[in-house]
Amino acid sequence: MKKAKVSIIVPVYKAEEYIEKCVDSVIEQTYTDWELILVDDGSPDRSGVLCDALAKKDSRITVIHKTNGGAASARNQGLDKATGDYVCFIDSDDYVSPTLLSDYMNAPEADIVICGIRMTIRGHKTDLSPIPGRYDISDFILNAGNIANMILIGSTVNKLYRRSLLEDNRARMATDIEDVGEDHIFNWRLLRYAKSVSTIGNLNYTYVENPESLTRSMERFNATEYALKRLKFMTRLYDEINRIGDRIQRKAIQQLFQSYFFYNIIRPIYLNPSKRTDRIGILNIYRQLQRDIECNPGESFKGPVNKLILSSTKLRPALSDMIIRLLLCPKNTFHKVKAKIR
Repeated sequence: MKKAKVSIIVPVYKAEEYIEKCVDSVIEQTYTDWELILVDDGSPDRSGVLCDALAKKDSRITVIHKTNGGAASARNQGLDKATGDYVCFIDSDDYVSPTLLSDYMNAPEADIVICGIRMTIRGHKTDLSPIPGRYDISDFILNAGNIANMILIGSTVNKLYRRSLLEDNRARMATDIEDVGEDHIFNWRLLRYAKSVSTIGNLNYTYVENPESLTRSMERFNATEYALKRLKFMTRLYDEINRIGDRIQRKAIQQLFQSYFFYNIIRPIYLNPSKRTDRIGILNIYRQLQRDIECNPGESFKGPVNKLILSSTKLRPALSDMIIRLLLCPKNTFHKVKAKIR
C-alpha cells in the first residue's frame, strides 16, 4: 500500500491497569504516520485521567470524554473524529506488535486488511492466523471459513479499514446489540461494499483477558437470555443480507450461521443451567431460521459429534434437545435417566 495516515481508535472503560501498555504499543510503531484517538467511555476509575496524561506524551494522541454508552458508541465517536486514510481499532486492555501498522501498509492494497490474533483466555493460549493472500470480495466471502477462523472475520480489532469505505457507506457500529454481535454486523455490512480483502499471517494483535470485564459479564450471564439475544442478532444479520439479494453473501451466511449457532447458542445453553422449555423454544426458532436461509445444518461443519449435533436440529425440537444433551452432557443425561428409572 502507498504511504497513508492511519487513525487508531481505542474505546476506554475500566482499563487503568492496561491502558498505558496499550498506548505505548502504539507509540512504538515503526510506521509513524498515525493518529490515536482515545475515547473515555465514562469510565468510573482513573482511566480518563490516565488518557489525558498519555496524550501529553505524543502530539498524535487525542482524547474524547463521553458519558458511558458502551464500546460500540465509543468507536462511533472515534470514527466521527478520525481524519486518516485508513482506520483500525484496538481494545484498551490489549496491545499490538511494533510492526502492526507497517505490516498493514505493506500488505497488498485492499479495502480491508486482516491480521492474526494471539489470545490467552483463562490461561489457555491460542493463536489464530488467516491464510495470507489478496482476495476479490466474492472469493473471500465464499471461502471465508477456509481462509480464516470466524473469530478473525467477526472481530474489528484485527483489521485495517479504508476510511472511505466506511464514510461512503455511512458505516457505524450498531449500539442496540452490544456484546452480542455488533462486530459481525459491522463487518458483514462492509463486505457488501468492499471490493477486496488482504490477509497477513502475522500475529500482530494480542488479546488480553480483563478479569474486571470477565467478572462483570459472568455476574450478569444468563444462558437463555444470552442465546435469545444471539438468535436476534442472527435473524437481523440474515434480514440485512436477504434484502440485498446477494447470492454470494447468502451462501456465506449459511456457513457462518452453523458455526455461530453451535459456539454461541448451543454450547452456552447446554453447558450452563437452562430450562428444557427454554432450550426447546430456542431450537424451534433456529429450525425456522434454517428454513428461511435454506441451510442444511451440519453440511459444512467439521467433527463428527459437532456435525451430528447441528444435523439433529432438523428434527423435532424435543428430540433434538435429547440428542444434544446426550452428546454434549452425557454424564448429566445418564444420571437423569437413571434417576427416572428408579
